[in-house]
Amino acid sequence: RSVREVAFAGIGATSMATVPWFAIVGGTALVMQNSGAANVLGPVSQIGESVSGYVLFGAIPLVGGVLLFAFIVLVTTFFVTSADSSTLAVSMMTTGGKEHPSSINRVFWAVLQGTVASILMVVGGVNALQSAAIITGAPFAVVCLVAMLGLIRTFQTETGGILLQDRTTLFGSPSRGDGTTKAKAAGQDDD
Repeated sequence: RSVREVAFAGIGATSMATVPWFAIVGGTALVMQNSGAANVLGPVSQIGESVSGYVLFGAIPLVGGVLLFAFIVLVTTFFVTSADSSTLAVSMMTTGGKEHPSSINRVFWAVLQGTVASILMVVGGVNALQSAAIITGAPFAVVCLVAMLGLIRTFQTETGGILLQDRTTLFGSPSRGDGTTKAKAAGQDDD
């Protein structure tokens, strides 16, 4: 994948999926709450935000059951793919960067992550799990900063300081608009 493709998928495509989702589902929840068709805020204030989707989709007439089933499948898919990605990343790091670590290694990390999450849920509930995520997120932020600096250095080495150019091409090939670029392309020297 190119950097543009990853940036588009991470920022553009995600936004194009998220904005309509929140507009439609959030708007439906607001209308149903304000009209009295559903009491979304009651269970949310008692249990938490995690139940809002179940309350909303359960209150929609006719297709509510289908939407509720689809929502459960969506949440399950999210957790499974997140766990799979995290175990793959950890397995790759612990095997020295192998692209395809062994299945035993991946299963080991999956079981370890699941065990730690289960222990935290049993001992302290959701608050303990959230606190652990925040605590482990701080060192990961440092790792991300180092990775970002390494990426910038790689870009500068391979492309000659792409981040601080006067002109950057976002889409397509760079244009050969100015005379110095044409001269260099023709093999002539600027001097």
